[in-house]
Amino acid sequence: MASFSCGVGIGVLATSYFNRWINTKQDAAVSQRHWAEDATALPPSGCVEEHCQSLDSLVGILWPRVHRYMSVLFLEQIGPSINDALPSMLKGSVKIQKATLGKAPPRFSNIILQERADKAIVLEMSIALTSDLDVQTKAMHIPIGLKRLKFNGKLSVVLRPESGNPPFFGGVEIFFVDPPTIDMDFTGAADTADLRAIRDSIRSVIANRIANRIKNAMVIPARIAIDLDEENAVDIVDLKYPDPVGILRVLVRSATNLRAADMNLLGPKTSDPYVIIEVGQQKWRTSVVSKTLNPVWEHGNVYDFLVYERRQHATLTVMDADRLTADDLLGQIKEVCLEPLTRSSAMVDMTLPVIFQGQQAGILSLSTRWFSLIKEVPVQGIHPAVAGGPSQLVLSAKFVSVGGSPKSAKIPFVIRVKVDTFEVATKRSTTPAVTRAAAQEMDRVIQKHRGLSSICRWLRAKKMPVAEIAQMTGVQQLVVEHVLSKDEGPANESAALRQTQSSLKSRHQLFREILRLSLPWTEKITSSVVEIEMIGSDKRHVGNSLRIPLSEIIGKEANGPFALMPGLEIQGRLSVMWLSVPT
Repeated sequence: MASFSCGVGIGVLATSYFNRWINTKQDAAVSQRHWAEDATALPPSGCVEEHCQSLDSLVGILWPRVHRYMSVLFLEQIGPSINDALPSMLKGSVKIQKATLGKAPPRFSNIILQERADKAIVLEMSIALTSDLDVQTKAMHIPIGLKRLKFNGKLSVVLRPESGNPPFFGGVEIFFVDPPTIDMDFTGAADTADLRAIRDSIRSVIANRIANRIKNAMVIPARIAIDLDEENAVDIVDLKYPDPVGILRVLVRSATNLRAADMNLLGPKTSDPYVIIEVGQQKWRTSVVSKTLNPVWEHGNVYDFLVYERRQHATLTVMDADRLTADDLLGQIKEVCLEPLTRSSAMVDMTLPVIFQGQQAGILSLSTRWFSLIKEVPVQGIHPAVAGGPSQLVLSAKFVSVGGSPKSAKIPFVIRVKVDTFEVATKRSTTPAVTRAAAQEMDRVIQKHRGLSSICRWLRAKKMPVAEIAQMTGVQQLVVEHVLSKDEGPANESAALRQTQSSLKSRHQLFREILRLSLPWTEKITSSVVEIEMIGSDKRHVGNSLRIPLSEIIGKEANGPFALMPGLEIQGRLSVMWLSVPT
């Protein structure tokens, strides 16, 4: 949370680091580097420790502003989201009474400045926050407090693409390569076992909501993106959602000597194991193998992970499935580095120790294979190694904005993309900076055309459509609608302005997002269509569904606008990347 709020300041400071680095580029500690073949691979480089002080000072200055922002965030956004996530019997019961972030700002260390093969500059740093947080809540009259927040992670700041003019880069990206670790200390006691169960449930929801908010905002593939030069050709959407560098296919094979977590009336204790694998924000789980400590997973327990940085790590968790109680932890394998697995196009077999409470608790066997992504259609067809997995291509759907939504549409909107049984959806749309001043500007336009009101009302009385009135009078359709709303709608001027603003918001919504959907190249998929639909906050469809044959996108981009109905258009782009065996 703190790093999200300080993102702009860190990005600006990164550019000053770059300028200092340029001046000292000949220094042996910095200049001895090996260029990597891949654009996202980083060579070893020296730590620029003296920069930590200036960064700490900057964040210290920003911290009071961050404090105010976070207090409002807790009260207005995190609080309602906690209530939404609670079990039905507890929904609406949590009331946040107080929220302060504390006076201690985060500290930065181990700052490393590096140059990538694609000329991008990468600033890596460790961030640590031990905050005297004070959040007081009540749930069903049970006091539950959050008194301390411990936050540790590895933050990356990337300056790209290179530019010939100051500030020498088009934009800044700020993200966590891996999810940061978050620990919280709670206060508040309960007198009975039932109350303790409620308290623990609410604590778990609070912790998960805070952690997920950080993950959704800043853990790969999510990132903060800042356009450093509005006059250049950098697309902020492409900057925030760069293409993945490849796909890592993971096949879970077997495990041996796992812990026994279940009682067995007819024999020794046993478990029902399954594996969860997390890479960035992607999470996948295998099937359950019943009643064994030495499970073997059959064909089909394979997944293709999109990889955005070779520096990413995977976390593997082995669980015991239970029907009536919460699943038990059998052990974990933390921070498996992906970079060594991306060096070869051949299958890599691995045996990894499963750790439980600091002790080895079994062995997990799996295989991985690395595939690059290309935009050209494979001339010689799908490689057998590519064909042997769950996906052979990745559909990218870029959505920038939507315009011309009907007045009845309820914002915010969500765009959903479907291909056969596969689907993915955008986050909720946002409203551009259209304010009361915009509606007031319309009034000024109307005043310049004193006869416009009576003309518009007369034409409307003749049943002329609003669009034709706008064309005949030579003014924007929105101005005509505003004139008519003042005559036919609420008499109160401010109410009319609010009505116009609402119309503006529904007509102009932003998405600025790129969705990615991994697909198999089967006969069923080749004959499928890409279905695009937009849904309002009332769960109703806005306009019609647009259906584009997938075959029309293969080998070329499909550029918008995509029309869902006359006047309702989505600005965007559809494209396809193919899995390929690196040469």
